[in-house]
Amino acid sequence: MKYTRYGTGILLLTIAVVYLFYALNVFPIPGTDSSSFLPPALTFGQGKGLVNPFFFASEITDLTGNRLYNYYVPFYTWFLGFWVAIIPGIKTIFVVGALLTTLALLLYRRIIINGTPASAGKLFTATILLSIPYLATYSLPTIGRPEQLTALLLLVLFVLYRNRARIGFWLYNPLLVAIFAVLLATQIIGFYFAFLVFLIIEFVQQGDAGRVLVVNVVRAIGVLLLFYLILEASPNGFRVTIEGILSVSPMIFMRTDTGIRSFVFFWLLSPFNIGFAVVFLACIRYWLLYMRQSLPAVAPINKFFIICLHIALVAGIFAFLLHRPPTVYNATQYIYVFVLFLLLNYDKYRGSKYHFFILPSLMFCFLAGSLLFLRTLVLFIDTKADGKDYAAARNKLAEVERKYGRCYTQLNLWPLYDDPYNVLTLEKRYMRPPTPTAHPGEIIVMPKTNEGTPQDVPASPELAEALDVYDTRNFFYIVHSGDIIVMPQANKDIPRSLLDRSEILEDWRTTNVRTFMHIPIARHPFGYSFVVLRVK
Repeated sequence: MKYTRYGTGILLLTIAVVYLFYALNVFPIPGTDSSSFLPPALTFGQGKGLVNPFFFASEITDLTGNRLYNYYVPFYTWFLGFWVAIIPGIKTIFVVGALLTTLALLLYRRIIINGTPASAGKLFTATILLSIPYLATYSLPTIGRPEQLTALLLLVLFVLYRNRARIGFWLYNPLLVAIFAVLLATQIIGFYFAFLVFLIIEFVQQGDAGRVLVVNVVRAIGVLLLFYLILEASPNGFRVTIEGILSVSPMIFMRTDTGIRSFVFFWLLSPFNIGFAVVFLACIRYWLLYMRQSLPAVAPINKFFIICLHIALVAGIFAFLLHRPPTVYNATQYIYVFVLFLLLNYDKYRGSKYHFFILPSLMFCFLAGSLLFLRTLVLFIDTKADGKDYAAARNKLAEVERKYGRCYTQLNLWPLYDDPYNVLTLEKRYMRPPTPTAHPGEIIVMPKTNEGTPQDVPASPELAEALDVYDTRNFFYIVHSGDIIVMPQANKDIPRSLLDRSEILEDWRTTNVRTFMHIPIARHPFGYSFVVLRVK
């Protein structure tokens, strides 16, 4: 037991320090989702309102042209903006994100230490130790999605429910309503799944179905009222925010990045949630065992509500998770609760069928995640040694813009600007239909499909300049002759077709091969190396 306590403590302290260095160095280079949620936090902290000057959704949802951040519930972004107002600077956003994950890991460690039996074997102890860096891979500081906050909120709900008797009715219920309301104001789908599971457990564990209904209707009213007050108090208000969410939601349901290959990558192989499908399936197995053991003692009317709630739960899983594999983040925010559910119930279900698969499968996933965490650390050290880090890139980009004027960049380079209003992005968003059309003088850089063929480029005169580039199906570029473009190396190959049409003005790319002990560990650099192009 003491090895578990000391080992997890050392790992947690190491991860906290590493995360702080990542945040202060804005590493790894932020993904495209950060450009959706984080720039409005920066503008709010700077006193310019909760707006996103360059992300595509703000152009669609705010018809006034002010680019309001009203395409998503605002609490996470608004929360970060408060901290920027107190401690100015873009790095504040990433430091707060790192602290949220550190708090979640700290709470997770406390629960698992207190819940681990003293007689735990070496394999189980090793699994617990490896779970710490595995969980850390799920929310690096620069991911910049609301799940950094909702993962912590869901973990707090888990603890709150387990200690409800000790907390007492009059404190427990206000806390429950407040956390659910903040969760709803932070991530709607996260609330949807959490509240359904909560209601199922209520009907399983409480004998009086009528009382469960009345109590939870009152709770739901309280949650909705507090949710309304949060949104109404937010900079853009309740009505404008809800209208924006409703206007952009049809585009979300038109996502086309589906299929088996997409599922395998995002649910099993993604570096940010490696092996998540294994954890998810193991949780389903334990949940079914819990239901099988609990339902015989449940009243028929309770069983009716439990079945109805399960239908809603399964429908949500298919609609929001399985049908669109990249939206797996709607489930990965539960990763702390999932892992706790598995490890804390391991002894309880030891004698069940197929149980011998659970622990080795978890250990394999946790080991893979731990190696990926180590890989990211090696790439951080490599980036610092290479000199293509955040600080150097800011200086280099400022130098380029002094020489050539304002440049167009990809979304993930937005943190190099102190003011989001100075960011000019290449990306435009489309969801089929319609296929974008070109205006005179524009060159449309279209993405290819997952099958590698430009099926969405029509044979029309206005798209005669269409180019076939990289592997996402939701973005395209619009460029003009003479444009100065800064293209980062990170994450994806720079389009060959765009390079062929352009003159290289500055080449600040890295040529180092990312290796560890002579083993290649990354195809693309994680730093800020880029090339400056002028379109011919």
